Amino acid sequence: NRFEGIDGPTGIAFDEGGMLYVASFGTDEVLRYDAEAGLLEEAVVTDCELLDSPEGIAVSGGRLLVASFLNDKVLAYSAKDGTFLEVFGAGWYLDGPQVILEHPITNSVLVSSYHRSKILVLDAVTGKKMREFGGDELRRPVGMVSTPFGSEVLVSSHVDNKILRYNASSGEVLGHFAEGYGLWAPTGMAMGGDWSVYVATFADGVRRYGFWR
Repeated sequence: NRFEGIDGPTGIAFDEGGMLYVASFGTDEVLRYDAEAGLLEEAVVTDCELLDSPEGIAVSGGRLLVASFLNDKVLAYSAKDGTFLEVFGAGWYLDGPQVILEHPITNSVLVSSYHRSKILVLDAVTGKKMREFGGDELRRPVGMVSTPFGSEVLVSSHVDNKILRYNASSGEVLGHFAEGYGLWAPTGMAMGGDWSVYVATFADGVRRYGFWR
């Protein structure tokens, strides 16, 4: 279905009740939908003063985090009614924040910096930067997902067509998860209920990968 009201959909996330939140890049909004019907419930965030080109979003515990790409901020809102809560994270080091991943194992929020090609580790409560990871092996991270294996996360390296494995606790790069034929310009990722990893690419839509441990 073509969901009503979206102009340049970017980040998407579900809340605990199954409602779907979608960042609308072109209108500086976050919209909430009935996911089954594809019907717009409301524009829950319409903050054009602070929010500038929203990208990644995350929802949990009634809090909605939104990456504001063009002004290098992560903003926090009430997921219920869109009330602005706080600037959760801000600084030069974010430089094009794109993907947000809440990571309970490390009690942190992981945010990708598109322009710096880094993953920022922010304190889950205060938003304070604790550390960052990603070296020369990572180029333009635009997708990130937790795995079922401890602190391991997967990050898409958009420019050089790879999915990389990292230990989010230590920042250590653990190797390549996927690369090669068909994995061209990987973007968003999601973990399926069968522990398959779904990767969106510019080449041929969505590819599915399994774990070999």
